[in-house]
Amino acid sequence: PVLSGNIGSETRMKFGCIGDPVNTASRLEGLCKVYEVQVICSEAVAKALPESTPVICRRLDVVCVKGKQMPMCIHQVICDLELQPTAAIEAVRLRIAQYETALSHFQQSHFDEASQILSQLVADDVSDAVAARLLARAQHQRQQVESGAWSYVSLMTEKDARRRSPPLAWRRHMSANPGQRRSPP
Repeated sequence: PVLSGNIGSETRMKFGCIGDPVNTASRLEGLCKVYEVQVICSEAVAKALPESTPVICRRLDVVCVKGKQMPMCIHQVICDLELQPTAAIEAVRLRIAQYETALSHFQQSHFDEASQILSQLVADDVSDAVAARLLARAQHQRQQVESGAWSYVSLMTEKDARRRSPPLAWRRHMSANPGQRRSPP
């Protein structure tokens, strides 16, 4: 349930919404910067989209956001498909299928298979920060699973995940330009 309306006292009022769904939506909005995507939705929203909607969703990850006990599957919403030619849409669908196959391999601890697919996706499109992020995690997790300290669930321990770490594009920029000292965008 969500409470929406004027909240406060007679001397100080604010119009707003409060409730668990609002908090979850805020956490998902913060994850957009972490994953470097425009829009993220929950699995429930992705499944509820009608077939006629001109968007495609790509399963991104399984996360456990601050304040929640249960992990949730998150999706990237890819928009403006009605403006694309059919061949471009099919190419997007193929990349999504390849990424989701790699994600499944990752979640099953098949890091070599996941890395192979993700390496090809990143080589084909260096701007795909989502694939690059999962590739880095797969390469890192290879050592973690051997020690028994591995889970495919990404734990988001801050309310606002935007403060968690600079975006991948910024880290790449800084590694290529080590003399610059500026805060991330």
